[in-house]
Amino acid sequence: MVHRPPLDAGSPALLAACDAVVLPCRLARETAGTALRAALASGAPVVVADPSLFDEAGGAVARCAGVSEAAFTAALSDLLADRAARANLQQAGRKWIGERRWEDIARRLQGMLLGLAAQRAVPLPAVTADMLCERPATGAEL
Repeated sequence: MVHRPPLDAGSPALLAACDAVVLPCRLARETAGTALRAALASGAPVVVADPSLFDEAGGAVARCAGVSEAAFTAALSDLLADRAARANLQQAGRKWIGERRWEDIARRLQGMLLGLAAQRAVPLPAVTADMLCERPATGAEL
């Protein structure tokens, strides 16, 4: 199955049903993180073609040795033939997503902003500190 952005409400379920999610193209750095989060959040093993865009994913993704059809065939064949490798990627993907929850990122940003404000390096915004971590519940964590 080939799925092209934008992701809709049913996309996470479709991705989760896949044996593997492949990010075959060279994405702009600005969109690569979103594609990576969506792929890893699916719970399926993830294969990437452009390792430099996905350095931050570390061992949470499998990497192709190129962008050719032969490279994808080899990477996917190896992955699909190795149940333990798939399970390891899935576990690493869950860990990676778990370490990058939006609430945690917001708290780290909040700490940085409050630290800078305390040093008077930047003025404190006109919102209370606890407002920085509030966000409406959306259901899906991508």
